[in-house]
Amino acid sequence: GTVMGQADFENWGATSSGNPLADQLIAHASGFSQSNGGVTNNFKYYTYGWYVNDSWKAGRRLTLTLGIRLDHLGEWVTANCPGYPVGTTQISPCPGLAVWNPAVYVNNASSTIPFNGVQWHATNSNIPMSGFPSKAVFPLPRFGAAYDIFGDGKTVVRGGVGLYRYQLAYNSVSGSSFNDPVGVQNMGTTWGCCVGWNNFSAFSPSSGVPGSGSNQGGLMQMNDSKTPYTWTYNLTIDQRLPGRSVLEVQYTGNRSNDEMLKSSLSNLDNIPLGAFFAPDPLTGTVNGYVNNSASFANFPTNDYLPIRFYTNMTLVTHGSYSNYNAFVISWQKQTGRVTFTTNYTFSKVLGVRDGESDNGPGDGNTLWPYSLAANYGVLAWDHTHIFNAAYVFSLPSPIKGNALAGGVVNGWVLSGITQMQQGAPIQPNTSGTLNPSWPSNYTNSIMLGSNSPTLTPLLTCDPRKGLSSGQYFNPGCFTAPPPGTEGN
Repeated sequence: GTVMGQADFENWGATSSGNPLADQLIAHASGFSQSNGGVTNNFKYYTYGWYVNDSWKAGRRLTLTLGIRLDHLGEWVTANCPGYPVGTTQISPCPGLAVWNPAVYVNNASSTIPFNGVQWHATNSNIPMSGFPSKAVFPLPRFGAAYDIFGDGKTVVRGGVGLYRYQLAYNSVSGSSFNDPVGVQNMGTTWGCCVGWNNFSAFSPSSGVPGSGSNQGGLMQMNDSKTPYTWTYNLTIDQRLPGRSVLEVQYTGNRSNDEMLKSSLSNLDNIPLGAFFAPDPLTGTVNGYVNNSASFANFPTNDYLPIRFYTNMTLVTHGSYSNYNAFVISWQKQTGRVTFTTNYTFSKVLGVRDGESDNGPGDGNTLWPYSLAANYGVLAWDHTHIFNAAYVFSLPSPIKGNALAGGVVNGWVLSGITQMQQGAPIQPNTSGTLNPSWPSNYTNSIMLGSNSPTLTPLLTCDPRKGLSSGQYFNPGCFTAPPPGTEGN
């Protein structure tokens, strides 16, 4: 939220009239958030690296390249105490970045413990200043080989494999982990919360307990010492062809693990499936009924939160994964009057649609927040087929002995570039659900008994069949799932 506060009006909200402007006039907000202040942050991390590399002619036909890097990738820390410009009076000691420590959390919305379950270096010296612990060194091996099959330099097989690591971006670790130690609170209601402006006071710092009812978006997972890494690998065959051209056939791929999670997949406050159909954990009353939107008009969503002291507990942690596999064929000629480079790639990008978009386009919306594997699929930026060609034709120079005519006619060059690629996949680029229009009584809260998963259509037939002109898929194959069930 902002210091002034921000009210959101969405026409798909649980209390919406269907018209956002009307919702503003009758005070049917889908949510409200506000921050009690803002501070200046300044982050840094240290990295050191050592490497050894050697190329070894193991035989007349075989060449090996062996190497290893030893990298220290430090975690982000505040370069100066939060909110205090360099050169001014500093807090001593600096508080450090905050982590979620479930061992000290008391699960009570009325708790009087400030920042209940949240600790940092100044309150627990076992927690490093960076929140995440740093490893001293990461060994990163690399291996490559080239083999001349017939010994004539015309047919060569090459391949390699290497391990690489990288650090998270600073803006990914500077949320609640940065704000809590310096007393900045982001207060927020749950989505689809409110009928009337007076509902906003349900969760506020009016109790005087720092952190109570706040939206903790960005606390670090305690003792998470993982760092994202990627294995890359390739195998290539080069064949010299007539006309001084070269054909290359290649397999290339990579696999990344321990990637950042900072979305509903790492939210400890996800409400269990079907919880709204069960008795209220605080009052024992059954508040919600399937297919009854009226019962959710003033629904006490906060009563069902697993972490009751907060309205959200989205951690920054590691665990997402993805992979890329590609077959590439290229043909190129770099000498003579006609030169060209052409290549075709057949590839697939798969991974967890974790909803992460901190530093670039998102890979796809998370639909099922209870499992990483359930969100594994083709990622939003996949382009299965890609073709590229670049070509240059140096035309003859037929004019001899006439400088003027030769200047006009001779030395012309024709060149061009041709590129074609298949479009991106539809599903991960349409919110993961193909953006259906649901009946008015269909919301995740009403149909699934929780506002955490995304309601998805039910597939009833093969959408690739029965297509009309201009259709990419058959919309008749999708329908609303029965009450109490999720689509597929």
